[in-house]
Amino acid sequence: VRAFNNADGVEVIGEIDLLDHASLPAVVEELQPDVVLIGVGVADAETLAAVNRITASGLHPGVVIHGRSLTLPAAVQVAEILRSVDRGFAYLDSDRIQSLDGLVAIARVVAEGKVVIDPQTTKRLLGLINTQAEVMGHLADEDRRLLRLMARGETDEAIADEMGLDLAAVAANVVDIAARLGV
Repeated sequence: VRAFNNADGVEVIGEIDLLDHASLPAVVEELQPDVVLIGVGVADAETLAAVNRITASGLHPGVVIHGRSLTLPAAVQVAEILRSVDRGFAYLDSDRIQSLDGLVAIARVVAEGKVVIDPQTTKRLLGLINTQAEVMGHLADEDRRLLRLMARGETDEAIADEMGLDLAAVAANVVDIAARLGV
């Protein structure tokens, strides 16, 4: 994670090697950068939740995330961020960044408060989200009920009691649903 200021060029004003997701918003608040550049191998839920907290803050700097891989749950989170953010954000596939100058140019655009949407990255995001919608459309009512209980934070035992199943059936259903959703 790098924090940039863009007054007369680009200056790295802070760098975090090992990302502590919980403290990232506080570090951003302390440094008050123009842009936060987050490089990830795979965009994970914790990183995206920290980004969401940053973009929702009153001190919202621009945020550029670049990564090599995107899972289905992460694609949904990135889409939610794009839906809620009105300025200063980009999600880029690292393979689409041709040079450091190109990345700096994007960081400058984001620092100006603009949202950068790469067509190929967006196509991939939408493809993953459409896959999720298609899979969700094919889930049985019982599978959806199990997902709702999981989303509420119920234990396997509570789910088994609620649905009249044994623990092995709950575990098998969870594994099956997760596989179908690509989680």
